[in-house]
Amino acid sequence: MEKTFKSLSSEELLCIDGGGAYSDFMKELWVGGGSTVGTLIGGAIGVGSSGSIKNAPVRGTAGAAAGAVTGGIIAAKVWDALH
Repeated sequence: MEKTFKSLSSEELLCIDGGGAYSDFMKELWVGGGSTVGTLIGGAIGVGSSGSIKNAPVRGTAGAAAGAVTGGIIAAKVWDALH
């Protein structure tokens, strides 16, 4: 008895699932990516605006946290606008 497996495309998965769990999963990936990019940008801005080596870790961490939240929110809004 031979079994064969086929990789399904995104469109086929959406047709099977009706856009439910698969679409939610893809949105979570999108938002996670936005948070990651926001963390990097916010951290860089925080460190760059710290003014001294002594304040850089605190400002960098605060900037990264704010960037992660902002990046996630922006990514979610873009996803909702596109889908």
